Amino acid sequence: MKSVILTVVLAALLPQDALATSIPPVDLDELIGQADFIVVAKVVETSIPDGKGIAEVSIVQTLKGDTLVKRITVFPVRTGYGALLKDETALLFLVSQPKHPDPSAQSKSEEASGGSRVMQVMHFGTAKIPLLQTEHGETLLDLLRLSESSSIEFPKSLAIQSPLRQERTGMVISNHMPLRPILEYVARKLVEGLPPALALKRSVNWGYGCGGHCAFRYSGESSVALHVKDGVATLNDVGTHKVSANYPNGHSEDSRTWKLNFKGSNAIERGKSTLSLNAQATLCEHEVTGGEGRSKVDCSGKAREIVVGCGREQVFAIRGSPRRNAERRATNAWVCRLKDSKPDYPGTEFPWVFGIDREVLTLYFGEPHPEIYYVIADDPR
Repeated sequence: MKSVILTVVLAALLPQDALATSIPPVDLDELIGQADFIVVAKVVETSIPDGKGIAEVSIVQTLKGDTLVKRITVFPVRTGYGALLKDETALLFLVSQPKHPDPSAQSKSEEASGGSRVMQVMHFGTAKIPLLQTEHGETLLDLLRLSESSSIEFPKSLAIQSPLRQERTGMVISNHMPLRPILEYVARKLVEGLPPALALKRSVNWGYGCGGHCAFRYSGESSVALHVKDGVATLNDVGTHKVSANYPNGHSEDSRTWKLNFKGSNAIERGKSTLSLNAQATLCEHEVTGGEGRSKVDCSGKAREIVVGCGREQVFAIRGSPRRNAERRATNAWVCRLKDSKPDYPGTEFPWVFGIDREVLTLYFGEPHPEIYYVIADDPR
């Protein structure tokens, strides 16, 4: 239903005379599928050594691709349809540059780029895009300041295939597009193009003391595996968590072990996903030991059904060992949060952060005041 609404909004906002054009349009669905990178970037410098030109761009936000890449060289920037200009902000659809059959030409291309990564422009659109400076020094797209009237201009007409096959045209075609619906459309298509299987790991390790009178230690390991196909979702959540306490006159432990399996539906709406999950098999034991003995309680009843909302976000992650002054870089993630406000869910603590381009490990670490660290793998998926 929402995809129908999106099509109606686009059709209402686009000029109808744009449907007739002598230049074959570029299919947006094909662009999203074929592009190695989809980025919002600012053009830092341009040069035209070969008539078609190259440009150095600074990536503001990565919608698809490796988020560790922040500065690249793109070509061509001048075509028969238009050109990228210095200081413009653009939505770029890029593919990795293939090896040139002429080694000397390849060497010249790399030399012209100053040794930075070189990518080929499939298509681009320029717009006045509001930007946001974060506390980590990153510049991101500021969707909150994005006006409903903001538009993006493509030098060559773009075609958006309509999900309403019974419509007369079957698609919307124009080189002037409303910016917000375009971004939402790309986001929805990227959701549909997510890997069918996502996995995360979470580790807890921190503690504190109280003046020699007591010491507490929090520890645990867990993993979540999510598989989605044809609107059906399965999820496995396995882990342990333990709180150990030492006092002058004794010791106590509060531990929980769980193995939770769910199955349900996955509904996609405007680039977001809602998982409605029912327990298929659950095992959860909560055990407390201390001065008054030992008690064990079955906690599996707290996980009969859950509703989880997920969306594509950027989290600030580090590489290597966590430390408080570590450099954090934005990376793409599929982030899930519990929607039905059940604070007593007995499994892995929310939010769940699944890496998209690189695997992400969530660490709850540091003493005496822990912080959450997202650690990214060195190699892309």
